[in-house]
Amino acid sequence: DSGNFNFRCKNNKYYHNTVDCRNCDRHAMSFRNGGTGNEFKNNIIITDEYDAIAIDSESNSENDIDYNLYLSDVFFENTNEDFISFEQWQNLGFDENSFTDVFSNIFVSDGNYNLTSQSSALDNAIEVGIEIDLEIMVLI
Repeated sequence: DSGNFNFRCKNNKYYHNTVDCRNCDRHAMSFRNGGTGNEFKNNIIITDEYDAIAIDSESNSENDIDYNLYLSDVFFENTNEDFISFEQWQNLGFDENSFTDVFSNIFVSDGNYNLTSQSSALDNAIEVGIEIDLEIMVLI
């Protein structure tokens, strides 16, 4: 985060992930300190108290963040470190094709991240060249 760390992520591809950050003490994703050239697509981000994505002025360009699904009450952190709404985030040019929904419309149950047969996540992704679907346990 700003001020006391010197790290960045550059030129990474984050595709088809489910990130449950309800017990995190910060954002689910952070693009800061010159973190550019990243693609963040087709992900489901679950947050509660903290923001889904934080971005700073050094990382505000050259990141392709789109086609993601967030919980309905999501918020983000902008370059001024202000919390902003999903609509305000989209007005910055991010997640233009992304959407929000409630947890129960996405997953079978809390702790079971399989999609329901009527999940809003079904058929709402963009092709990114992934042909294998892996089911991996949650990392704590």
